[in-house]
Amino acid sequence: MNTRRTWVSLYWARAVGVPVRVEAFDEVEARLDAVRQEADRYYLPVDVRNRGNRTAQDVQVQAELDTGSGAPESAEFTIMYLAGGDEMQGTFIFGDDPRQGELTVEVTSYQEP
Repeated sequence: MNTRRTWVSLYWARAVGVPVRVEAFDEVEARLDAVRQEADRYYLPVDVRNRGNRTAQDVQVQAELDTGSGAPESAEFTIMYLAGGDEMQGTFIFGDDPRQGELTVEVTSYQEP
């Protein structure tokens, strides 16, 4: 299992107005999309891209939202298979608006088959 991390660019913070820190591995990165609200939930799509040539398996992507009122809210998803050069999308679901807090998104691990 690969656990080395490196910082990637902040993609989405200025466009949507959310302070965000994004971490990724050397070859797998996450980019955030626009938040949408449905009823009392906030949906945050995330594009996960494998910039390398090797396949990544069981890619774990985690987010933490700290609005300053209570404990931070966590969300995560797994991409089972991400071939080299491919991109897939997952979605974080929060009870609080991620535009109203500090958001950290991290690719925490993946396996090489």
